Amino acid sequence: GLQLPDNEKEEYDNECILRAPLIVSDDGQSFTFPAPVPVGSKIISCQRDEEYLFKGMDGVGYRLIDQLGGRKPVAIFQMDCMARGRMTLGVIEKDEIIGSLQDIVIGEKKIPWLGDYGFGEFAKLGGVNRFHNYTTSLSMIVRKT
Repeated sequence: GLQLPDNEKEEYDNECILRAPLIVSDDGQSFTFPAPVPVGSKIISCQRDEEYLFKGMDGVGYRLIDQLGGRKPVAIFQMDCMARGRMTLGVIEKDEIIGSLQDIVIGEKKIPWLGDYGFGEFAKLGGVNRFHNYTTSLSMIVRKT
């Protein structure tokens, strides 16, 4: 992970933004990341915490409701990191994560909830569209009030 500036830590629910190296050099002295890592950055080893992951998803759901300001979503598009669950660690099924979000955001209402799994997601952080690893990104379509 890379340490986030103080103004982004609360929004991201974490001290670090996660980065997954795609390539390690033959001599083991360098990595290739899919997103910029400023020269001189301190890379921090991070460990998965499933309880924190689920609590974080609940927090995301409640923040989304606040951001909606009473408007109701008519469709939701979810980008989720394939590496956050069964594919890499043999744990947590994606249905649990999605179900938790749906219960909070839409309850019993039936609306299109479309998604895709990849090894990187784009979502705003600090008001800027950013590349993420190991995260969930939600985009909602709402009607004007």
